[in-house]
Amino acid sequence: MSSPVLKISEKDNLLVALRNLIQGEKVDFGGDTYVVPADIQAKHKFAMKDFKEGEILFLYGVPVGKALKDIPRGSSITVGNTIHAAGDVGGRSEFVWDQPEVSAFKGRTFKGFVRQDGRVGTANNWLVIPLVFCQNRNVRVVREAFLKQLGYETSNKYENMVGVLVDMYKAGKSSEEIQAYS
Repeated sequence: MSSPVLKISEKDNLLVALRNLIQGEKVDFGGDTYVVPADIQAKHKFAMKDFKEGEILFLYGVPVGKALKDIPRGSSITVGNTIHAAGDVGGRSEFVWDQPEVSAFKGRTFKGFVRQDGRVGTANNWLVIPLVFCQNRNVRVVREAFLKQLGYETSNKYENMVGVLVDMYKAGKSSEEIQAYS
């Protein structure tokens, strides 16, 4: 991977970590060097500049949040230092969310992650539905390209098994030897 971070839009003042970044690590991007003041998990955002309380944070080329307090350059963007402020912030009231009653779910689990402060979250997933059958393969190819380029590709055990079988065939092994392997 050439860069461990991604800037989605030229208007953005946040970068996205494409892999875990560790405290003290130096990240070069766009001619600037960022020193990571604390660990940042993959897929999380961090500040490209020093933010003052009340400043607007941009991601995807649009306002997505407002700094609740001063945020030093290179720091992770969290729900503790920002408030939701999507779209055109000018003149709009802030987003307010009332947490629902969740005691009925105490002790239950889900496919998510637990943050250091004990709160939980889920991964963002894209759902792509081809409208015609012939596009299924194209969607798979694009998915594989993203996984490979972002560094999330995992090895496929069946691909490895087929590789072993092909190598056995090329080495002149008998059909009995090949069948014994599988």
